[in-house]
Amino acid sequence: MKKSILRLLAILVCGTGTLTAISEKKMNNAVINMSAEETSVSVSESTTTENFYDVPLDMDTQLYIRNLCKQHGVKESLVYAVISVESDFDKNSVNSNKTCWGLMQINSCNFEEYGITEPLDVKQNVNAGISILGKLLTKYNETEKALIAYNCGVTGANKLFDEGVCSTAYSRKVLTRESVIELEYN
Repeated sequence: MKKSILRLLAILVCGTGTLTAISEKKMNNAVINMSAEETSVSVSESTTTENFYDVPLDMDTQLYIRNLCKQHGVKESLVYAVISVESDFDKNSVNSNKTCWGLMQINSCNFEEYGITEPLDVKQNVNAGISILGKLLTKYNETEKALIAYNCGVTGANKLFDEGVCSTAYSRKVLTRESVIELEYN
């Protein structure tokens, strides 16, 4: 059987004796049919596979993020790196000043603009964060500059750029984390 099936998350037993395997990295919809009388096993696999990142977010959340990333032109691995650095995947994370909230640590100054009514709601939070990242990537046309602006705000980032700063500890940390996430994904 394919290598992607080796790391099973769950085996679900359906009422008719059909087993469906869900892979940690790929959802292959592999179906194994067998009965007590049979000595052979037949395996069928759907032709569509869905790859998921090795991050502590459920498949529904990852699919939601994937769709937003496509919509805003943001690399999915970059979003997971930002989430990792910002909140360590803690959807209930709030900074000490109570100004930045959720997975992507959305600053309260952005709530109105992005329609956030529940800042710890995962969908509202990642929708705003990915939208912000997409706008910053378009504005600066450089991932590192966009990350600096995501972290410092546009005004703070522009001051740094005027001083000749093109890289910060934050931007380097996110880019390093993105590299690790991409390696684990492939």
